[in-house]
Amino acid sequence: MDIDKIKKCLKKYEIKEINKLAGDASDRTFYRILLKNKESIVAMCYLKGSDDAIKRWIDINLYMKGLGLKVPEVYSVNDKSGVVIIQDFGDVTLEKYLFNLSEDEILKIYLKAVENLIVLQNGGKKRELACFHLAFDTEKLFEELLFFVTHTIEGYWEIKVKEKDKSNLNKEFMALSSFLAGRERVLTHRDYHSRNLMSVNGELGIVDFQDARLGPCQYDLASLLRDSYFQLDEAVISVVLKRYFENCMMKKKENFEEFLKVFDYMSLQRNLKALGSFGFLSSIKKKTYFGKYMPATISYVMKNLQKYSELKNLADVLIPYLQEGLK
Repeated sequence: MDIDKIKKCLKKYEIKEINKLAGDASDRTFYRILLKNKESIVAMCYLKGSDDAIKRWIDINLYMKGLGLKVPEVYSVNDKSGVVIIQDFGDVTLEKYLFNLSEDEILKIYLKAVENLIVLQNGGKKRELACFHLAFDTEKLFEELLFFVTHTIEGYWEIKVKEKDKSNLNKEFMALSSFLAGRERVLTHRDYHSRNLMSVNGELGIVDFQDARLGPCQYDLASLLRDSYFQLDEAVISVVLKRYFENCMMKKKENFEEFLKVFDYMSLQRNLKALGSFGFLSSIKKKTYFGKYMPATISYVMKNLQKYSELKNLADVLIPYLQEGLK
């Protein structure tokens, strides 16, 4: 039992109560521990045999903290029990915080989120960290696209993909993956969106960073701006992308139109990957509430498929399946 493990790890604390928190898409479980002194902390519990995963989380946490980014303080780590005691960032995700804010207020927050992203991307490379030895290479990007076909089209939607269509999808997915894998790489958070950014005493806290790896600079921008959980106004997206480009890309003499094209292509891959995750979580993990985020994500995909003539072959094959899945 998680609670028994937590109590053993917190013998020096006077515990008032322990409450399970809503989890994320991972297999970890989270508990808020209310202490008798009225303070609160959080226990992050891993499955048995997760030593490498715990080390990866701790390493990235310390790295990001060293860059001045707001990540949870780590109070104690018990590898044997798989329990990590961390700072309580509260329950106010950016997704929740943004509602009822004006467009100007939302823009200000997203510009700050991009500032933090630039800090992460420009932090350098600590070769001893595992995240700098992992990348969104062609194989990884392609694998995620096939995951969408398997777990969403054929799994969750229960639509049989024709063999000819599979062959065409493989060809177009490989071309998309190769194009994105050929971009210059920076460190990516990997899930930099409104559910993993927290409002913490007026600051933007960052969580769920354990899957960080190298990838195009547009990867986290796609996660942030083409978010399945919170849809931004296109005017806000345009300003944020221009600000990022001015701060990071102009010095490299990059072309803005090419930058936007990579952003759209990356968003396409990222959103299809998200649809694959939603299908897997709904059909295999029985977390069916993720299904409600599919329509917005599909709309992103459809828009980008129809935006570029180079994507026509992929659009011709994929759009009928997306339309069928929306029914």
